[in-house]
Amino acid sequence: MSKMVVEKKLIDSLEIGREKVKVNMLQYADDTLFFCEANVKSVFNIKATLNWFELSSGLKVNFMKSKIGGLGVEQIMMQGFAAILNR
Repeated sequence: MSKMVVEKKLIDSLEIGREKVKVNMLQYADDTLFFCEANVKSVFNIKATLNWFELSSGLKVNFMKSKIGGLGVEQIMMQGFAAILNR
């Protein structure tokens, strides 16, 4: 599911290092970290992806344990992103 979201350019991946390696997600055990450019499109589509995951798997995302953070992003933007994610 996440591969399709990236292929369709619904999430703007971060580009890391000189070779501009695209990074968009890191998973470990039952934890998932999403990495994206700080824009409404990417945040909205992360929320849609999580909703899609819940519907297709029958599992639930624990939004009470979820966190959002940003590097070099203004606080007002982060508050808007948190509102999109219902935090």
